Amino acid sequence: MANKLVIEDVSTIDNYTCEVNFRSTFDHLFTGNTFWVSYGCDVSSLPDNILVIPALTTLVPVAWAESADIYVSELDRTFYYTLYALQAAWKEVPTKFGPTGDIYFGNLVENHQPEAGSKSALLFSGGVDSHYSYVEHRQEDPLLVTIHGSDISLDSPEEFNQVKNHVEEFATPRGLDQLSIASNHREILEYPLLDHYYRSNVSRGWWATLQYGLGMIGLCAPLVGTDEIDTVYVSSGHQDFELEPAIHPRLIEQLEWANAHAELVGEGITRQDKLEQISEYIRSDDRPIHIRSCFRHHDAQNCMECEKCSRTALGLLFTGVDPCEHGYPLDATTLEDIRRKLIRGVWTFKSVHVGLWRELKAAADPESEYPINGAQEFVEWLSDADIGSFKSDGRSPRTKRDFIPESLYPIAYRARKRVRDIAAQNS
Repeated sequence: MANKLVIEDVSTIDNYTCEVNFRSTFDHLFTGNTFWVSYGCDVSSLPDNILVIPALTTLVPVAWAESADIYVSELDRTFYYTLYALQAAWKEVPTKFGPTGDIYFGNLVENHQPEAGSKSALLFSGGVDSHYSYVEHRQEDPLLVTIHGSDISLDSPEEFNQVKNHVEEFATPRGLDQLSIASNHREILEYPLLDHYYRSNVSRGWWATLQYGLGMIGLCAPLVGTDEIDTVYVSSGHQDFELEPAIHPRLIEQLEWANAHAELVGEGITRQDKLEQISEYIRSDDRPIHIRSCFRHHDAQNCMECEKCSRTALGLLFTGVDPCEHGYPLDATTLEDIRRKLIRGVWTFKSVHVGLWRELKAAADPESEYPINGAQEFVEWLSDADIGSFKSDGRSPRTKRDFIPESLYPIAYRARKRVRDIAAQNS
């Protein structure tokens, strides 16, 4: 029997939440059969052919990995052609992912945004990339969209509220609107099984290789009707799209629905160049900016212990900005701790990190004056340091999975999940 994914119904609950129920011949790759997404605005008047898009952007890659056909009663015409364009584009980007499958619909609907339109939204997490994207498009006063359920899990509402507060502190003095979206788009997929079955295709995991860009943008699709959004901006992170193929320009440029589309911001711009642009903006604008680049700290602050926090703080410092004023408490003690960690190989250093630290070294000017005690000595040391010597073996700590033979992993995973489900029922 041919594999299939069937969208059974689309419904709205309490005007703000959309649920999409589905069934498939490969249900073991899902944690359940209901995809949901909740908005901070009323979506009850939107047609099903638009409301189904967020679910499809998460479910379709799984379906086509399984060579499944997709059945949906009603679909936006523009998005229908987008899906086939994505299918072709996936075969051209560095994922080794060759999706196959067809789409069967009951009705294709032509949707048009109201005549006014020309509004934009920006996926905004509060990090370096999203701040850079805002600076680039600040003249548009974009709607700032923050997703709960992506880098911050749904069972961490307090942490997400901290992020919302940071975004609000940025948005309010600039007269920007802010919208939070919550979804189980990451909880609905059985990532361990997807990463196992398709390990030759998704070297960085299903999320980073296939789902991240498409899934996040897809959650914004209904904003075409609620806020007349015709452009959704998503930030480019890695410049090596083999490391982050989910936001490969070839894929993002295909994303269209109704008469809206997605755009990638920052392609070809290094992280240090982004920090330079942000710093220029800081110097010209006295309104507060708190950058959040750390996902390790539970109160949504920057931990100043990990490699990413340290690198970002130094990047700001080398642009002449005081990182302490923008979320990074850097001082002479912290600088010495960073130096020790680099020398001792405390952080896992892969080739991408070597490149980023070489960017930092190039930006560090021993002739400049810096607003942090101990910075001058650190810069002099970094300027003479051999960045390549910091490179560790790149191995991550071993996990329980490493001790399970590849052929037995799906069986072990299902057994563990069954035990977990029974324990949850009895608790």
